[in-house]
Amino acid sequence: MTWILTAASLAVSGAGASLAGRSRTPSRPHVRVADRGGAGAPYAATIECRRTAMNVRCTALVGAAVAVVLSSAPVHAGDEQADRKQVQQLFEKYLSSVKGADLVLASEVWSQTADVVAVTPFGRFQGWDSVKTNIYINFLQKAFSERNLESTNVAIHVNGDTAWLVFDWTFTAKLSAGQPMASKGWESHVYRRTPRGWSLVALHYSVPPPQP
Repeated sequence: MTWILTAASLAVSGAGASLAGRSRTPSRPHVRVADRGGAGAPYAATIECRRTAMNVRCTALVGAAVAVVLSSAPVHAGDEQADRKQVQQLFEKYLSSVKGADLVLASEVWSQTADVVAVTPFGRFQGWDSVKTNIYINFLQKAFSERNLESTNVAIHVNGDTAWLVFDWTFTAKLSAGQPMASKGWESHVYRRTPRGWSLVALHYSVPPPQP
């Protein structure tokens, strides 16, 4: 982007200098030739007018080109650190939604779209409705009476309107029948920037293989 703007600035400056230079050139010689009835005077005046008009048009075209480049550039939040902080906050809300099996919080975290996907050891679920039903209701709400999800080694990366996050997790819970359980594994998320902010669009988690 910097080199485009620099080139455009030079082009505009050059065109302006050309116009300025021509404005300092006396026009009287052309008039005197015309007054003397010289046959070349009208032709010279026409060439001069055409050159001036061409310089004006070039300046306008350069300005229009810069405007097109700027308007076609993707609109991103310029501060990557701020984006990372927003994703971190959304991730913490995700952890809370799992701990409480909270559908309200979950709906604020997940994108409400059909392209959402969650891949887990007990199935692959496509679309927000499927994620809500199979993970939050049938699994978290019905299978457990208590839940606690802790994260470590969290890494967040942002690239434009996309962010991804990976972490190690430990899940401790109490089954609906009262038995305690614990498990651990790894998880990755993909977030997408939307008009309402960042949203979770893809999740994949895995557990260690069973002991032989």
